[in-house]
Amino acid sequence: MTMPQEPGDRGPRSDGADAGRLTPLTPPDPRPRPSRTPPPRPEMSDRTPPPIRRPVEPSTAVKASRFLWTASFIAGLMAVFFGFLARNNQTDRIQDLILEVDPDRDAETLETAANIVLWTSLGALVVVVLIELALLFSMLKRRGYVRWIQLLVLAAHAGVTVVADALIVGDDVDGIVLRVILVSQLFLALAGLLASFLPGTRAWFRSKD
Repeated sequence: MTMPQEPGDRGPRSDGADAGRLTPLTPPDPRPRPSRTPPPRPEMSDRTPPPIRRPVEPSTAVKASRFLWTASFIAGLMAVFFGFLARNNQTDRIQDLILEVDPDRDAETLETAANIVLWTSLGALVVVVLIELALLFSMLKRRGYVRWIQLLVLAAHAGVTVVADALIVGDDVDGIVLRVILVSQLFLALAGLLASFLPGTRAWFRSKD
């Protein structure tokens, strides 16, 4: 006798029916996967190196200015060296000048004061030469405004020369030689400064590498 089925009962399930409903396996794709690394960049067709800019050649006036300034530095160092060799005669002269102003000074104080005046004068000449040398290097980098600073330093240079001539330069042969060197140094520096203002220098100072 057959039993009636409930409305929700669809009957027994078959294992074969369930197996037929399974998703079949997908076979692997035989094609190679694309690589993630970027391809190498192509070589440039033009391998010519970039042009190298040559520094601008100084004009004739600038070269003349450099030569005159260098000669002035050499003359200044010669003046300092010659003043050092003749320091005994220069010290005696300074002592005489101090005695004219203050006759009551004792010998020890007089010698100390003379040495201070001598080395201060020679040291001032060295300082002026070093400052002018530094300014020349700066000017040769095409900094035209440095020429006006050189003008101010040259005015101080003239003052140092006048003071040194009055204090340490005597009327003997050593004094005359030292005076010639000091005056030559000053005129060489002045000529070097004037040469840097010649018309041919303007284009060089305004040029760029």
